[in-house]
Amino acid sequence: MQTLMYPAKFEPGENPETLVVTFRDIPEAITQGEGLKVAIWHATDCLEEAIAGRVADGREIPTLSKAARRERLIPVPAPTAAKAALYLDKPQPRVAAAKDAQICTTRTTGIRTSPSPCGNPVR
Repeated sequence: MQTLMYPAKFEPGENPETLVVTFRDIPEAITQGEGLKVAIWHATDCLEEAIAGRVADGREIPTLSKAARRERLIPVPAPTAAKAALYLDKPQPRVAAAKDAQICTTRTTGIRTSPSPCGNPVR
Protein backbone atom coordinates (compact mmCIF):
# COMPACT_ATOMS: atom_id res chain seq x y z
CA MET A 1 0.00 0.00 0.00
CA GLN A 2 1.27 3.45 -0.93
CA THR A 3 1.80 5.84 1.98
CA LEU A 4 -0.56 8.81 1.79
CA MET A 5 1.43 11.95 2.52
CA TYR A 6 0.33 15.51 1.87
CA PRO A 7 2.45 18.66 1.84
CA ALA A 8 1.81 21.04 4.73
CA LYS A 9 2.91 24.64 5.07
CA PHE A 10 3.99 25.81 8.52
CA GLU A 11 3.72 29.56 9.03
CA PRO A 12 4.15 31.71 12.14
CA GLY A 13 0.93 32.54 13.98
CA GLU A 14 0.01 35.55 16.08
CA ASN A 15 2.07 34.22 19.00
CA PRO A 16 5.82 33.81 18.26
CA GLU A 17 5.72 30.14 19.34
CA THR A 18 2.56 29.29 17.38
CA LEU A 19 2.76 27.64 13.96
CA VAL A 20 -0.29 27.63 11.68
CA VAL A 21 -0.47 24.57 9.43
CA THR A 22 -2.33 24.47 6.12
CA PHE A 23 -2.58 21.85 3.38
CA ARG A 24 -2.83 23.19 -0.17
CA ASP A 25 -4.38 19.95 -1.45
CA ILE A 26 -6.98 19.81 1.32
CA PRO A 27 -8.08 23.40 2.02
CA GLU A 28 -10.43 22.48 4.88
CA ALA A 29 -7.50 21.09 6.89
CA ILE A 30 -6.14 23.98 8.97
CA THR A 31 -4.64 23.69 12.44
CA GLN A 32 -1.98 25.16 14.70
CA GLY A 33 0.35 24.20 17.50
CA GLU A 34 2.78 25.68 19.98
CA GLY A 35 6.18 24.72 18.56
CA LEU A 36 7.10 22.48 15.66
CA LYS A 37 6.64 19.13 17.44
CA VAL A 38 3.09 19.96 18.60
CA ALA A 39 2.21 21.56 15.24
CA ILE A 40 3.24 18.36 13.41
CA TRP A 41 1.16 16.25 15.83
CA HIS A 42 -1.88 18.52 15.29
CA ALA A 43 -1.29 18.50 11.51
CA THR A 44 -1.33 14.70 11.44
CA ASP A 45 -4.57 14.59 13.43
CA CYS A 46 -6.16 17.33 11.31
CA LEU A 47 -5.19 15.59 8.06
CA GLU A 48 -6.59 12.29 9.33
CA GLU A 49 -9.93 13.90 10.18
CA ALA A 50 -10.10 15.71 6.83
CA ILE A 51 -9.48 12.49 4.87
CA ALA A 52 -11.98 10.54 7.01
CA GLY A 53 -14.53 13.31 6.45
CA ARG A 54 -14.05 13.17 2.71
CA VAL A 55 -14.53 9.39 2.70
CA ALA A 56 -17.66 9.67 4.87
CA ASP A 57 -19.11 12.40 2.62
CA GLY A 58 -18.23 10.59 -0.60
CA ARG A 59 -15.98 13.44 -1.70
CA GLU A 60 -12.81 13.25 -3.76
CA ILE A 61 -9.51 12.43 -2.12
CA PRO A 62 -6.83 14.49 -3.87
CA THR A 63 -3.92 12.84 -5.58
CA LEU A 64 -0.60 13.12 -3.80
CA SER A 65 1.60 16.05 -4.68
CA LYS A 66 5.23 16.81 -3.94
CA ALA A 67 6.25 19.17 -1.20
CA ALA A 68 7.36 22.61 -2.34
CA ARG A 69 10.02 24.67 -0.62
CA ARG A 70 9.22 25.28 3.04
CA GLU A 71 6.63 22.50 3.13
CA ARG A 72 6.77 19.20 5.02
CA LEU A 73 5.10 15.95 4.01
CA ILE A 74 2.63 14.82 6.65
CA PRO A 75 1.54 11.15 6.55
CA VAL A 76 -2.06 10.04 6.93
CA PRO A 77 -2.14 7.54 9.86
CA ALA A 78 -2.24 3.89 8.72
CA PRO A 79 -5.87 3.01 9.68
CA THR A 80 -7.29 6.01 7.84
CA ALA A 81 -4.88 5.53 4.93
CA ALA A 82 -6.13 1.93 4.56
CA LYS A 83 -9.77 3.10 4.52
CA ALA A 84 -8.89 5.78 1.97
CA ALA A 85 -7.13 3.20 -0.23
CA LEU A 86 -10.25 1.00 -0.19
CA TYR A 87 -12.39 4.05 -0.93
CA LEU A 88 -10.19 5.02 -3.89
CA ASP A 89 -10.42 1.47 -5.32
CA LYS A 90 -14.19 1.28 -4.89
CA PRO A 91 -16.23 1.73 -8.09
CA GLN A 92 -18.38 4.83 -8.05
CA PRO A 93 -22.12 4.16 -7.53
CA ARG A 94 -24.48 4.53 -10.44
CA VAL A 95 -26.65 7.64 -10.50
CA ALA A 96 -29.78 5.51 -10.97
CA ALA A 97 -29.05 3.61 -7.76
CA ALA A 98 -28.71 6.89 -5.86
CA LYS A 99 -32.06 8.10 -7.25
CA ASP A 100 -33.71 4.80 -6.24
CA ALA A 101 -32.37 5.21 -2.72
CA GLN A 102 -33.88 8.70 -2.52
CA ILE A 103 -37.25 7.44 -3.72
CA CYS A 104 -37.24 4.61 -1.16
CA THR A 105 -36.97 6.85 1.88
CA THR A 106 -39.94 6.77 4.22
CA ARG A 107 -41.61 10.00 5.22
CA THR A 108 -43.88 10.29 8.23
CA THR A 109 -46.88 12.50 7.50
CA GLY A 110 -49.57 10.71 9.47
CA ILE A 111 -51.54 9.97 6.28
CA ARG A 112 -51.34 6.53 4.72
CA THR A 113 -50.92 6.66 0.95
CA SER A 114 -50.31 4.16 -1.81
CA PRO A 115 -47.21 1.96 -1.57
CA SER A 116 -43.88 3.50 -2.50
CA PRO A 117 -41.82 2.11 -5.41
CA CYS A 118 -39.93 0.07 -2.81
CA GLY A 119 -43.05 -1.80 -1.74
CA ASN A 120 -43.34 -0.08 1.64
CA PRO A 121 -46.33 2.10 2.48
CA VAL A 122 -45.52 5.79 2.75
CA ARG A 123 -46.88 7.26 5.96
